[in-house]
Amino acid sequence: MDGLTLLQDLAVVLLAAGLAGLICRRIGMSVIVGYVFAGILIGPYNLPVTYLEDLERVQTLSQLGLVFLMFAIGLGLSLSRLGRLGPAPIIATALAAFLIITTCRFGFQLAGFSNTEALFLAAMLTVSSSAVIAKMIEELNFSHERFGQVALSITVLEDIVAVVVLTVLGAEIASRESGAGVSHWSDMLAGFSAFVVLLVAAGLYAIPRLLRRLEVSVDRELLTILVSGFLLLSAVTTVAAGYSLALGAFLLGAMIADTPQRAAIDNTFRGLRDVFSSVFFVAIGMMIDLRVLPAIWPQILGITLLTLVVRWVVVTFSLSLVGMPSLIARRSALLVVPVGEFSFIIAQLGVTAGVLNSSFYPLAVGISLLTVILAPLLNRSGERIAEKSMQWQPKSVQRLLDSYLSWMAQRPLRLLQGIWWKLVRRRFLQVAAELLLIAGVLGLAAPSLAWVEQRLGEQVSTVAIRAVFWTGMGLVLAILLTAVWRNLAALAMITAEALAPTTRVPKQRMQTLLTGAATCLLAIWVFEGIPWTLLPRWSWFGLAALVIFLIGFSANRLVHWHSHWLATVQESLSGGPVEPPLPDWHEQSRLWGITLTEVRVPENAAIAGQSLTDLAVRSRFGCSVAEINRQGHIIAAPGANETLYAGDRLLLLGHEEAIQHAREAFGALRTRDFSEFDDAVLELMEPLPEHWSGKTLTTLTASLAPAPLVVGLERDNQRKLHPAADEPLAAGDRLLVLGSADQHLDLRNLIDETLPPA
Repeated sequence: MDGLTLLQDLAVVLLAAGLAGLICRRIGMSVIVGYVFAGILIGPYNLPVTYLEDLERVQTLSQLGLVFLMFAIGLGLSLSRLGRLGPAPIIATALAAFLIITTCRFGFQLAGFSNTEALFLAAMLTVSSSAVIAKMIEELNFSHERFGQVALSITVLEDIVAVVVLTVLGAEIASRESGAGVSHWSDMLAGFSAFVVLLVAAGLYAIPRLLRRLEVSVDRELLTILVSGFLLLSAVTTVAAGYSLALGAFLLGAMIADTPQRAAIDNTFRGLRDVFSSVFFVAIGMMIDLRVLPAIWPQILGITLLTLVVRWVVVTFSLSLVGMPSLIARRSALLVVPVGEFSFIIAQLGVTAGVLNSSFYPLAVGISLLTVILAPLLNRSGERIAEKSMQWQPKSVQRLLDSYLSWMAQRPLRLLQGIWWKLVRRRFLQVAAELLLIAGVLGLAAPSLAWVEQRLGEQVSTVAIRAVFWTGMGLVLAILLTAVWRNLAALAMITAEALAPTTRVPKQRMQTLLTGAATCLLAIWVFEGIPWTLLPRWSWFGLAALVIFLIGFSANRLVHWHSHWLATVQESLSGGPVEPPLPDWHEQSRLWGITLTEVRVPENAAIAGQSLTDLAVRSRFGCSVAEINRQGHIIAAPGANETLYAGDRLLLLGHEEAIQHAREAFGALRTRDFSEFDDAVLELMEPLPEHWSGKTLTTLTASLAPAPLVVGLERDNQRKLHPAADEPLAAGDRLLVLGSADQHLDLRNLIDETLPPA
């Protein structure tokens, strides 16, 4: 009966989540709020009746929901899109996260929270809710405003911050258990960076190829099953490596986000994500005891107010620091004030690990709900709030800010756009990634060797295992070290060329000095990362000789292997969808009082298959279709003969009333005139009477709407598939017809009731 109990509990969870989500959707709130309230109602603490039999199994299913939720967040994070964002939003997001977590942690410690509690509370406020913000921007029609796109960029980047924060909190829990100091943090972060780079580097090489082959050789059902297996395996792998299962799911989604199969996988997994993520949020609500609310209600209100103020001020400051205009910085910061799903995950991590008490569940949920409720209200008056804040600040501050923005536009931005930076920035990124990759390889050497020895130790001698293992490790290190050294040498040459006009040191000597310094730093990096205790000292000399031999005599082959891997990774990073930039005419449209609104053509839409001429968009609705986004392909200023299809995203241009009229018409669904394909019947009709002789199939089916499909014709025991429309009929012919029962009945009535011509 255990299985039946689980099914019963799952039914209760899903029905409660669905009903609560429906109510919240009707009143204009996020469905996540409904899921949490559903958990509060059906949980074990708040009602005298308990609706669930096995809470532990529901919590286990919620972990599966966390995996699918993080996978979906990763799918929305395109690595190629991150590369195109530029340094400004990345620097602003990193700076804002640092300032928020530092400021809030210090403030919470002053308020009486312990060091660990203050760290977890500050972490809850560091990351905004990407799902809530994206929905709010869409509903407020800010998708094509510059501040709206800046806010979307920040909330996407904050998902990465959330993964790093979860890792830092894991280090805090580990240090609490082991009694380690701050050094454990640095080791954890260094290991985390190396592990992520190693996993992403291998994944970007293998996953695009694997998905292409699976797409060709298997159907979508098997592709879904295999990707689900890889997803769970990725989550388990990161747990085995000492990190959260959320990290593995997130990284796999981010690696798939740039593949051509991303859209199909996203559509396929949307149902699984919705089902299991709802279980996750319901499970969060089940852990909330409303009886503790009177004691923590002042804390919820105070921290919510602190969140709104600190997040707005800090994000505004960070965006202004990277050169964002003041008004846009303020409005973008106001959009990213709500915190959401990651605060639940962080609270769950702390309570589960025993470093937080259970009151942090309602505290996190209360803060999140209040910020989610207040954010749309604040942003409806966002322009007025931003302008008032600019008027209230001292004139001296505004003059200083204007001078700083002017200086940013002339000096730092000019430096980043100079020829030297354009030549070296990609090589800098490659060197950083390859150094972390080397650290990851060296960090995984010891556990990998232990695993191999455990499996093969009884059949093969330990000496032989270690000799083969470290020979292979030496080959991998030789490839990476060759690539790093070549990039460092190229950086030294480019920098020496740039510095030559400004110094008396000869260019060749400058290049030699820079190359030598880089080589020494590389040697120190490798020396510090080698696990010296795993082999006798003399063995390391032999391994070093092997690496030097491989680099000296096989450098070209090693470079070829590295270039092949790098080309594959770059191909993966260049294939993702790119969000279109703001139209050049957008600012001009605002001067005319014109609104830009994006409308999606739903499945089974009545307008699908019709052209813009057929729809008469301008004359009927008084607006224009400025762009069509068709699965990432942008059709700018579409012609009158352009046909619309289900799934198209239309950028409508016109006054607000006209666009609302068009939105309602475009959202109308087609009335189905016949049954689904699964209800169709293939039937061999009775012989045709004499009066149909000489007529054609077109004549027979012309008066039927919709007409069935004539698949075959039987004449004198001879069968002919797919007869032509002008096929002449003869008395006694029998037609093989595919269609619904009603269509068959209409055809029989037509044949029987039509009289012969006079």
